[in-house]
Amino acid sequence: MGHIKEVHDNYIYVKMTTPRFEFREKGGLIEEIEGLNSVKPNIVLDCGSIQEISDEDAFKIKYLRDKNKQRAGHILLCNLKEGLSSKLEALDLICVPTVEEAVDYIYFEEIENEFLSDFDENEE
Repeated sequence: MGHIKEVHDNYIYVKMTTPRFEFREKGGLIEEIEGLNSVKPNIVLDCGSIQEISDEDAFKIKYLRDKNKQRAGHILLCNLKEGLSSKLEALDLICVPTVEEAVDYIYFEEIENEFLSDFDENEE
């Protein structure tokens, strides 16, 4: 397996351990994340070990992001090597420098959503 996962209160942390994403159809990263994000829609994908990202890999990550959006979740990529984030950002994927910033992003999104829902309730 090319990754390690940890389930936290409001996100799933996935640390890649290989130089490339390993998207196998059965039992691979996509299948595992699809199963996990039904429970926790926010995913922090630590790409510190990734050395290259093919166009196919980038589109598979975008596919996961699009599925997460249906659950009001995010996929955040962090610890990307120099030059890799531009390919992902071109697909509107969220790339942040560190795991801590990814977790902060999720935390502030939750606060904003809570605030907006409270605001909507007060308008009625």
